[in-house]
This record gives sequence, structure tokens and C-alpha cells, in this order.
Amino acid sequence: MENGFSQDLIDLGAGFMSSGLMGQSDRDRGYPRGSTYMRGRLAALGDIDATQAVRTLGIFPTKNVAYVWSTTADWSPRDAMLTYQRIAGEWADSHLGDDIPGEVLDAVEKVLASANAPEDTIFASWHDAGDDQLSGDRQRFYWDVVQLRELRGLRHFQALEEQGLTPDVAVVLNERQEPTPFLKFAGYDEEASASLFTRAEAVENSKARWEAAEAATDEAFERDLAVLNEGERAAVAEAISAQMRRVAEQRLHGK
Repeated sequence: MENGFSQDLIDLGAGFMSSGLMGQSDRDRGYPRGSTYMRGRLAALGDIDATQAVRTLGIFPTKNVAYVWSTTADWSPRDAMLTYQRIAGEWADSHLGDDIPGEVLDAVEKVLASANAPEDTIFASWHDAGDDQLSGDRQRFYWDVVQLRELRGLRHFQALEEQGLTPDVAVVLNERQEPTPFLKFAGYDEEASASLFTRAEAVENSKARWEAAEAATDEAFERDLAVLNEGERAAVAEAISAQMRRVAEQRLHGK
């Protein structure tokens, strides 16, 4: 599928991750900003420590993740998992249309079911966790989109590793501006941001290696999608892009 579809998948699947629902969850629990996102996204991996959390997320400052882990130690993975999934469902209900063809649901779930992934990855952990918190085609479609995004993200991390690049450095190489919008979102302070840019500047042949990783990501994700026929692929791409257009329109009107 073309890059336009991949970008719609990335953007739509991330929609709930930075939503006000996440922030409200943090405030309701008295936790630092980003706690529901971090704890929730990794919850299906079980009771992991901060070191594994840093490594799995890949793009957040170590001290920020460690702080979240120390201040939310009383939050059980099970409860964090249910909260994260519930927020995804609520976001879908308030942002997506209900015109989700059944064949699109079936096609996306075919991809998710056939994909191979290491057990200690976000995608694999959620694949085995179930979706009992979700109800209706709209919520289930959106959760499948979130997991399809995790699958593509896994392929990206794997491609970066093959090129000897870390995900945090790759963000800098991709956006190539200082400070990058993502680093601001991720909570990098001036010192951490400067350190990351120093590491990025030291990467040899950085442009070629970044482009090779991007190409390898697309190729690997295409192999995941190969279980679909041409009609199924087109229907999935159109459904995701149509919902992303709807969300973009809402954002234009401040919703």
C-alpha cells in the first residue's frame, strides 16, 4: 500500500494516545502526564520494569519513563490494560463514523492473526490479550487499527535495528529540525534533546541508513499485508483513510 495509507494508519491509530481522555485519566489518578499512555500501552506485557519499558517504547527519555514507573508502581498491569483499551473505545465512539464494512473488519483481523512477532513486543502482547473492553464494530475496528499500527511500528523498529539505528535517534534523523515536534511531545528537556542531537550527528551515512530503514519497513509491512487480495487491501486502505479524513475535519473545527 502506498505511503499515504501508511501515514493515515499511523495518525489514526495514534489518535487516542495523545487525547484529552489520556490526560484526564492521569489527573483522576494523580499520576504524572503520560502515565496512562506509557503504562497502558505496555500493560499487556505484564509487570515489566522501567528498563524494559524504556527499551520497548524506544523513543522516550529514560528519566521520564523511570519517573512514571516509580510513581505508578501501585497500578496493576491488568487495570492499566483495561483503562487503555477503554479509552481507545471511547475515542473511537466520539471521532469515527459507524460505516465500517464487515469485510474490512475481517480483512484487518486476518492480517493481525497471520503476523509473526517476538513475544516480548507490544504487538504480540496485545494480540494475546483479547478485547473484552470493546463493543460494536466501530470500537473493534479502531482497536484493530491501533494493533495494525503497532505491527507496522514493530517492523519499523526491526528495520532500524538492522541499520544500526535506535528509534530515538531515528526521530531526529526523520524530522531534521531542532527541537523536533515529537521531542517536545515526548518530554525531552534541553539537556536530553541536545544529547540526542549529538548522537544523531555522529551517525555515519545517516540519510542513506534512514532511507534504507524506511524502505525495509515498507517491504516488511507489505509482506504482512500479502494475506489480503487486491480488493481487501483496497477496502482496508479506503476505510482507514476515510476515517482519518473525518478526524482531520473534526480537528479543523476544534473537536
